[in-house]
Amino acid sequence: MKKMPAIAYILYDWAISPLPTLHTTFIFSIFFVQAVAPNEILGNVWWSWMIAACSITIAVGSPLAGADADRRGTRKRWLLIMTIVSAIATSCLWFVMPTSELTEQAQNWMIVLTLVCSYFAIISNDGVYTFYNALLPSVAEKKWMGRVSGWAFGIGYISGLVALFCALPIVAPGMFGLTEPIFGISTENATNIRITMPFVSLWLVVFSIPLFMYVREPEKSTEPNFIETFKSGLQAVIQIPGLLRFLIARMFYADALVVVFAMGGIYAGTVFGFSISGPVAQNLIFFGIVLNFTSGIGAIIGGYSDDYLGSYLTLRIALVGLALSSLAAVLTSSLLVFWLSGCFLGIFIGPVQSCTRVLVANAVPIPELRSRIFGLFMFSGKATSFIGPLLYGVFVSIFETSRAGMAVALVLLVIGFLLLAKSPPGQQKKAN
Repeated sequence: MKKMPAIAYILYDWAISPLPTLHTTFIFSIFFVQAVAPNEILGNVWWSWMIAACSITIAVGSPLAGADADRRGTRKRWLLIMTIVSAIATSCLWFVMPTSELTEQAQNWMIVLTLVCSYFAIISNDGVYTFYNALLPSVAEKKWMGRVSGWAFGIGYISGLVALFCALPIVAPGMFGLTEPIFGISTENATNIRITMPFVSLWLVVFSIPLFMYVREPEKSTEPNFIETFKSGLQAVIQIPGLLRFLIARMFYADALVVVFAMGGIYAGTVFGFSISGPVAQNLIFFGIVLNFTSGIGAIIGGYSDDYLGSYLTLRIALVGLALSSLAAVLTSSLLVFWLSGCFLGIFIGPVQSCTRVLVANAVPIPELRSRIFGLFMFSGKATSFIGPLLYGVFVSIFETSRAGMAVALVLLVIGFLLLAKSPPGQQKKAN
């Protein structure tokens, strides 16, 4: 294993992880629903539809961008562009303010600003994985891939946790016995919440630098043009035994994770009364801490399980654990059971993500194919992922409860598990 490139690779996950933690899952999404949108129902619906639009964009764009990166040998250049866009879009969320005392026109502008900037922040932050995942074989041999991938995801979750701890004295000073946020930051116009977004942007920029310094660009493709490059990626997916079926299965369980990540904080807020302000603010904060900690531990354990038990067996076990944890979260009215289900969700999320990446990397025998294959991999994760958040919003609108929306994740997990073959992609007989 190449030590410095591997460390730089892992650090990039550390760089990009605070955005989904502080923006999408826990802090800013709740701020939008409770303080920017006119009411929680509309906030839920609009946020879920924005997430759906992100998923569609990534599904369409990732295979094309992956093919272009393979052909031109520009995986790191694409990664840099996406990183910069994510940082800028996230920083612009600083200008979003609570709308309760604004004119109707100003309220509308705040809603549009939130959704547009969040859209670009999410598509760029998620889009990096097409190129980031393709770099894994450049930093670790096959026998080390599971551990490097697991540590990357684990460190990413820990990064989200550390960033959350850094934000706590600002977002929820009462948890520390403080009467106001540290550094003299005001709570007027939710300044203490809004400032977390420039903080996330700075974190992203600083910790992404080592990857661009130490990780080498893989060899570019030999195909003469973009069309041939894209076609060869599609042909490889079809020809590699079991890969197409695996990507279809992944399409469903990845969609379930989108629902959990994008709507989990909102679900906790609307069903169990978690909030980003007031006397119960600590509930949401602690939930974020617990979920990130258990996810980080789960990813690291999953990485070692990947190398010793095999990626496929580890993945199947983790999917069963996720389904059972989701079922408990949907059915329970007990706060204790909800907390426990959140812990187990975290433990099993990490291995699912880590093992999936390793399975695809190991299934692709030719390094020059990996960016376009991972582009199609991102397509499989996003092509139907708009359905989950969209159905979440539809079911919440129809049944007027977030429980109905979160049940969508459970159904998608079960379908994904049932579609998995008996053996990993690349190791199945052609007859399958």
